[in-house]
Amino acid sequence: MQMGRWYQVFDDERVNLVTRSAARRHAAGAVALGLVSGAALFASIVGTVSIYPVVVALAGLWGWAGAALFRIWSRLRRQVWCLKISDREVVGYDYRRRRIRIDWIDAVGVDVNSQGLAIVADKDSRLEVPVRFPSYTEICHTVLEHAEFYEVSVLIDGAPLANVAIRDVFPFLGEFDAED
Repeated sequence: MQMGRWYQVFDDERVNLVTRSAARRHAAGAVALGLVSGAALFASIVGTVSIYPVVVALAGLWGWAGAALFRIWSRLRRQVWCLKISDREVVGYDYRRRRIRIDWIDAVGVDVNSQGLAIVADKDSRLEVPVRFPSYTEICHTVLEHAEFYEVSVLIDGAPLANVAIRDVFPFLGEFDAED
């Protein structure tokens, strides 16, 4: 399927490099854990350490590390470094340059929070634009305009926009209240 008649492109290679670097760091941590596991198993097989506590400790450590890596890499795969917004769809590219496509008519929500902007579809598709994106404000305006046009629900930190008080989002506005 092709993009709509017109589209806007937002991209930043630095966001891609930062995300790739984070993925490499976590992969290096997994390799280090593998080396430590190998050394511990070798020591237990040679006989200097009992094998049962080592196996239990390693199983717990690998379970925790596996869950953490899965959560981190899932979040990194949803973050995009290139975003194309058209009148019909939004397409993003993750750090592996894999394409994530969401039709506006399939979008179920747009969530703006302290981490960034997330566009969620009903087919379990999700793409996130991190706050560190250079054109973040312009992207937010464009996405929110499309969300309003297609009647996609907008959330602020997970709460519907209608339920959010402006003073909760911008607490500094209280400084400008008139004296009673």
